[in-house]
Amino acid sequence: MLSMVGNWKMYLAEPEDETDYDVFKASEESGKPLGGETFVEKLEVLLGRPLKPKKRGRKKKGDR
Repeated sequence: MLSMVGNWKMYLAEPEDETDYDVFKASEESGKPLGGETFVEKLEVLLGRPLKPKKRGRKKKGDR
């Protein structure tokens, strides 16, 4: 992070980006981690549990 943001004082003083805020809020409300697929896969391995959203809806009869 230090290499990505040179001047933290200026970075933190910038106005918030509404798009970023919406993405953070959606992640917080869902309880799912915010990050790329590789990041989430690494977290799943480290935690030993699935974190990606499952398919929605009921299972088909043949899948039971």
